[in-house]
Amino acid sequence: MDTAGRQVVRPTTVDYVCLQPMRQGQASYAHAGNIIAGLRQRGWRVRMIRPPLPHPGALDGLRRAVNVLLVQARYWARIGFRPADVVYIRTHFAALPTALLARARHALVVQELNGPVDDAFDAWPALRRIPGLITWLVRTQLRAADAIVVVTPGLATYATELTGKTTRCYVVGNGADTNLFQPVHDVQTSPGNPYAVFVGALASWQGVNVILDAAASGAWPSGVDLVIAGDGREGGRVSSAVAACPRIRWLGTIPYRQSADLVAGSIAALVPKLDSSASRFGLSPLKLFEAMASGVPVVVSDLPGLRDVVQAHDCGLIVQPGDAEALASAVRQMAGDRARACAMGQNGRRAALAEYSWSSRAGQTEKVFLELAERKRSRLR
Repeated sequence: MDTAGRQVVRPTTVDYVCLQPMRQGQASYAHAGNIIAGLRQRGWRVRMIRPPLPHPGALDGLRRAVNVLLVQARYWARIGFRPADVVYIRTHFAALPTALLARARHALVVQELNGPVDDAFDAWPALRRIPGLITWLVRTQLRAADAIVVVTPGLATYATELTGKTTRCYVVGNGADTNLFQPVHDVQTSPGNPYAVFVGALASWQGVNVILDAAASGAWPSGVDLVIAGDGREGGRVSSAVAACPRIRWLGTIPYRQSADLVAGSIAALVPKLDSSASRFGLSPLKLFEAMASGVPVVVSDLPGLRDVVQAHDCGLIVQPGDAEALASAVRQMAGDRARACAMGQNGRRAALAEYSWSSRAGQTEKVFLELAERKRSRLR
């Protein structure tokens, strides 16, 4: 029996709480959707709790915060204060009411931490005025959780330091839809020039300027294009580069399914992230695993998380962060030695199927729930 007098049995239900609006194409959308789908395939009943997508510019900071609280209030009213066996929360500074209520109602509470507290200030700039309060809100939730799921080992260390306690941390990284992202039989039959590809947000920390400088470099292989898909703050810089360099093609934002075909048709996928404050916790980007699942060799920055995967599976080349010449030379190697590049792509595909599929990640998540339930049963015997 638990403290409420209920018999403790194998958990079968999950309330998945994500208070961040999610759009198709975003990493959070792919992560949440695929983990939920994997759990459902394993027999779990999952309810998704999330706010509706706001109209662009419709909500300022205060109204966004109120909206997040209203989402939680409606959730608790709808379920009659009877949460699922497991309440799984993508960590959000405003999720404290749900975190504490779920614990009070004897649910297993799992927090998924995807980055340091400072990441909240990018989406909510006004919060920079109250960093101490935001840190306290996140710390309190993490300390109250039965477990914390993180995407990198570095974040596990960060969570322990932030909470000041040894709350059990589980590393469950990002993954790829290995059914959607698949190899093509012959890249050389693709129309137009061979190309290296970058898919993602056009942000400075993604290394967009490095990609552009690499394509304009003399070290870049002749007859090979650079294809970019995505949008963001660096869009103006990309547009200028397209006008100045005919080998650069910018597709803008494309449907997620179309990105799978784009990646699979490339000779190399570029993941040239810059060395930033966030990279010290390790990186687990979807684009890395999606390229691997596509059987495409990758070129990654020498940063924790990226180099570890590439070295472990010999699925690409590693360059120094911010080094455009090294990036161009790596693409030249891929174009010049297709047999070696294809072998690296095949290595990546095998690793994606064995370790980095979303199905595998959902299985790891399920194991967290079952281990927590078993530990709870042991305490109550």
